[in-house]
Amino acid sequence: MNPLIKILKGSLLGCLFLILSSSNSFGKPKKLPDNYKVISTTRDSALLDTISKGRTKVVCFWATWCSPCVKELNTFNALKDKWAKEYNTDIIAISIDHDYSLPLTKSFVTNRGWTFPVYYDFQGLLSAKLKIDNIPYRLLIDKHCRVVEEKIGFRNDVEELELKLDLLK
Repeated sequence: MNPLIKILKGSLLGCLFLILSSSNSFGKPKKLPDNYKVISTTRDSALLDTISKGRTKVVCFWATWCSPCVKELNTFNALKDKWAKEYNTDIIAISIDHDYSLPLTKSFVTNRGWTFPVYYDFQGLLSAKLKIDNIPYRLLIDKHCRVVEEKIGFRNDVEELELKLDLLK
């Protein structure tokens, strides 16, 4: 692709992203729900709005049986260190698998070598609050805990996502 066209495409995409993500349909930024607990693979609990506080987050809702989810998280695991360094961004995975499958999910994550934090949506409360019906479901959250993008389904859109991460750093 012509370098000038690539720059123009990136600039237009960035402007459109900032305009569309700055508010929801009512003109107010969408925030993560407060005080929703997620459980880590070590069975510690954390409040979602305090994880990676002050950093941009890519939050992926997934399940062990969802192959597009696994592809997305494999892709993001390979980019984790780069994104942390270049964009001040953390990847966080939240499993919607049943609560009783914690040991299975923990070994699933270990066997894939994923090094980002993995949590569980305890009793499905968070996914219900966010009205998540389909996975993979991805949230892009800025350093102020505002949701700036929601995506359903896996698209290999790393280049587009990195442009957005660059704008948010």
